[in-house]
Amino acid sequence: MTNKNGLFFLFLFLVVAIFFYSAFVRYNQYSEWKKKKNLYFVEKYPAMTTLDAYYWLRYAKEYDKGIYKSDNDTLRYYPDSQKRRKPIPLLSFLVAKFSSFTGGNYYYAGLYLIPILASLFIIPLSIYFYLVGFPFGGLVGSFVGAFSYMYFVRSSMGRVDTDLLNIFFPALASLFIYLFGRKNRK
Repeated sequence: MTNKNGLFFLFLFLVVAIFFYSAFVRYNQYSEWKKKKNLYFVEKYPAMTTLDAYYWLRYAKEYDKGIYKSDNDTLRYYPDSQKRRKPIPLLSFLVAKFSSFTGGNYYYAGLYLIPILASLFIIPLSIYFYLVGFPFGGLVGSFVGAFSYMYFVRSSMGRVDTDLLNIFFPALASLFIYLFGRKNRK
């Protein structure tokens, strides 16, 4: 194995390690919740820490039951209401699909998706910086991004919200733009 290959595998190992550490820290919050059920659970359901979570979870449930239609959502902007989005929002779609792994429990599906979705940006961001010649910058940026105060708060356990993917999509778009530009230069 050449030195360049060895460095690449070390880089990949560190990317995976940062991803799993980010996911672990967020999942560990749930472990703390289970120790203090009287604070974090209502009956058998975990309490969400943002009001928007219930909105996304309701859409996931409606989608699974086949009753999600792009008509007026009478539970929003009362009394005028607002049309539901078509197609279903991505987060609700993911929760609906993931609920099959949690026995149809949308609350737990949302909770278990949080560590994964909040850490997902690490992959395209790290790859982007590796390709532009700054692999260490990608690793540090991924770690700092995952644990920056505001992002960590907004992507912590109980926050089933679109903030989970706010860094992922710009990082992925940057990677695709770079790859497209690099391909066209050749």
